[in-house]
Amino acid sequence: MFLVKKLVDLIALHNLNALSLSQQTNIDSSTILRLINGNTRSPRADTINELAEFFGVSPDEFYDKSEVLDSVNIKNILDRMLKVSGILNTTKLSSLSGIPKSNLDRILTGVTVNPNSNTLHKLAEFFKIKVSQLLGLEPIELKLEDSLKSVPVIAMDNIHTWLDGNLRCILKYINVSFNCQSLSSFAILINNKSLEPKFKQNSILLINNEVRPEIGDYLVVRDDDKIGFYVLNSMEHDVLLCRKIALEKINCKFYKNEVQFFGVVIQEIINYK
Repeated sequence: MFLVKKLVDLIALHNLNALSLSQQTNIDSSTILRLINGNTRSPRADTINELAEFFGVSPDEFYDKSEVLDSVNIKNILDRMLKVSGILNTTKLSSLSGIPKSNLDRILTGVTVNPNSNTLHKLAEFFKIKVSQLLGLEPIELKLEDSLKSVPVIAMDNIHTWLDGNLRCILKYINVSFNCQSLSSFAILINNKSLEPKFKQNSILLINNEVRPEIGDYLVVRDDDKIGFYVLNSMEHDVLLCRKIALEKINCKFYKNEVQFFGVVIQEIINYK
């Protein structure tokens, strides 16, 4: 629950009122009045972060920590949101959210239990939840429909056909979420075991071909008319050093001007039905 007294005390401490606080922040005076009067019990994340930054306090100071849900902390919540979103690792979350990977790793390992307001705000904004939910002060009821995007699903055996422009190979369209920003995103149904153990049969991989690949990303590449899935180990000028995703470990060297890059795996949906 939002702590009205905390806000009132801070306003008094700085010799302010609702109007003067509004003038010094980006918060409308009517919003501040509703907070002071207790009419808004669950303020928006950007409002809390604006107040926290202005007063120089952490966003969680505006919430009653005695109401934190049982066995919930930001480490567990972030881990849950990663799994729900299908984001494969903190490298990709860092790329999509703009939060340094080291900050995310410290949260997930429990080293950081009280992230700064900027990190909290970016995480809440990215996952479309409130800071109070991220902190475990309110339950998360995911409403993914607000961020859904419809993308075509292609069977793995028909990737050549799809990439050559044949729309008849589309199996279906599915709604996916969480920053699928590319207009040409598509999904691949893994209908065999060739990518195991990394990607299981009957999983769906969401591919975005407008993001810049980074170390550790999983790539879809066509080389000599053969399409393969690779993990990017390193980049040296125009050379990509990769490892093929398969039962056997096969290291490969690609020259950018000699291969066709089709995108990065940004989400995995396991056992899709």
